[in-house]
Amino acid sequence: MSDCPRCRTAEIRTEYQGREGKQVVWTVLHCMRCSFTWRDIEPPDTTVPEKRDPFFNLNPDEIEKFPVVLPPSN
Repeated sequence: MSDCPRCRTAEIRTEYQGREGKQVVWTVLHCMRCSFTWRDIEPPDTTVPEKRDPFFNLNPDEIEKFPVVLPPSN
């Protein structure tokens, strides 16, 4: 599993795996630090930090500046 594309931390968990039969064809990942959620099959402008619009990236050292980070749903 790679780092979060948004904040680059490694606090990632698997939320869901899409399957065709018994084969996993995509996975939904969730960052426990910034709450960003993405599928591993998203295009590079979503999953590669250097290709993402910088406006949508976060500095992991500044996350505490945001008043609310939504917890993952159960």
